[in-house]
Amino acid sequence: MFLQELKISNVRIKDRPDSLVWAHAESGSYSPKAGYSFLMKKKGWDVPEWWVKPLFKLKCPEKAKLFFWCVLKKRVPSWDILQSRFKQGPGRCPLCFADSETIPHLFLACPFTRKVWEETQKILRKNVRWEGGNIQSAWEYWWSHHSERNLRNLPPILCWGIWIVRNRSIFREKSTPVEVIAIQSSAILSSIPEPEKPLKTTQRKEEQIKDGIPWVFFDGVA
Repeated sequence: MFLQELKISNVRIKDRPDSLVWAHAESGSYSPKAGYSFLMKKKGWDVPEWWVKPLFKLKCPEKAKLFFWCVLKKRVPSWDILQSRFKQGPGRCPLCFADSETIPHLFLACPFTRKVWEETQKILRKNVRWEGGNIQSAWEYWWSHHSERNLRNLPPILCWGIWIVRNRSIFREKSTPVEVIAIQSSAILSSIPEPEKPLKTTQRKEEQIKDGIPWVFFDGVA
């Protein structure tokens, strides 16, 4: 009688022994990460994206990392976001004047931005690709296909420089050549020391400051 009721119900009877299953994970197995995500969603909080910790472990300037975090979180005051807050403005991209300014356009599709990347590739002598349907997908592709740690610093640096040039065009009505952004970005990237293997001894190695590097950053901070 009991077995018949089980067969009618949704309980599945199998020959193998029962096992514990974590219902809040696709894999069915519990992990601290799965438990943390469940608690965050239960409280209505956003689960941190995969790129948060790796981004802030980069060696590029702190301003570049913080700004790129804002770009990825869509918290940069581009014209489309300002207009959604009922702000009045031209709405056009101040770098190409050919399309509406959005975050994907400004940092991915804008002809000016593409020229900056092309010029930077020439200076660094590296054939790298920065493209995608949105910033998140472009950053994920970049992170997975460029294992060189220093090269991973390039998108935050370039996006930071493009934003400063964009603001200079709006508020000062001054244009900046593509070559200037590419040279400054390459100089900042070159100033980042290559990651070193940890020393086996307990002695601390003295850091040597290279003369003339880094160059002055985009906003004038040395």
